[in-house]
Amino acid sequence: MKKLILVVVAAISLSATSCGYGGGSVKTYEDSVAYVLGLDVGNSLWNNVDSTINVDMVCKGIVDFYAKKTSMTPEETQEFLRNYFTVIKPEKEAKKNEVASNEMLAKAAKLSGAQVSESGLIYIIEEVGNGDKVALGDTVTAHYVLSDASGKVLQSSKDSGQPMTYTNNEGAMIKGFAEGVSYLGQGGKATLYLPCEIAYGERGGGMIGPKQALKFEVEVVSVAKPATK
Repeated sequence: MKKLILVVVAAISLSATSCGYGGGSVKTYEDSVAYVLGLDVGNSLWNNVDSTINVDMVCKGIVDFYAKKTSMTPEETQEFLRNYFTVIKPEKEAKKNEVASNEMLAKAAKLSGAQVSESGLIYIIEEVGNGDKVALGDTVTAHYVLSDASGKVLQSSKDSGQPMTYTNNEGAMIKGFAEGVSYLGQGGKATLYLPCEIAYGERGGGMIGPKQALKFEVEVVSVAKPATK
């Protein structure tokens, strides 16, 4: 592993500049470890904080910490970060998602065959399907592809080839999805565009960000009516 890191570093002829603070080049195994740690920190910041973050100031914080020149106590640092992650960052994400979501919904409403329900759901039915439409109490098996407003696929049952099965009770699925599926019978296919109000709301949840509209491509594989007593 030591040899591998040194070979890789040498192969790309990397010259480190310590983010503008000091300077130096990767010459030893210890330098390689430090550089790779920097890559790991950068990857974490990019994916979990903000890809536009001021990298020079991140580096300055590290340099100041090691030089013991910090102007904030550990308690103040944690309080600042707590406020950022619980208040500031969600607000920024919500504004960004709201703009992208409104754009997606506006475009979707103009697509051929698009219909808009009272709830705000925009749906395009490719195939209605056979038999009775999905009703409360039915057991539904369906394939779905879930995307966000940017077009990024978040989940897809087709990736595994295993459709999901659920009992269509109140609250079993998010409102917009349940409503869209209710327009279909077995074999039905539709594209659903859900405003956040009938998706995960203003706060989001899990992989779904705040105020995020969603797109579902749905195919109802089977519908089983509840057993009669």
